[in-house]
Amino acid sequence: SGVYGGFLLAKKPEEISLLEIVKVMEPTMRVNRCLEKDNYCSREATENCPIRKFHINFQNILEDRFSAVTVKTLLDNK
Repeated sequence: SGVYGGFLLAKKPEEISLLEIVKVMEPTMRVNRCLEKDNYCSREATENCPIRKFHINFQNILEDRFSAVTVKTLLDNK
């Protein structure tokens, strides 16, 4: 904050992951609708769908990568 605006962080930059920021700023970051809390599937096949299993794995990889990057990481890689 101040004359030029900006943000004041409540945590240290190395304690804030990119995943935390995305979860606050975006309504969802799910790669497919069937991964939302309601498990919606137009074919009613969420329990045995091989594509959904792929999406789950991909979602986990994506979230792991976003968790590994912190604000400090971003600032250090100018």
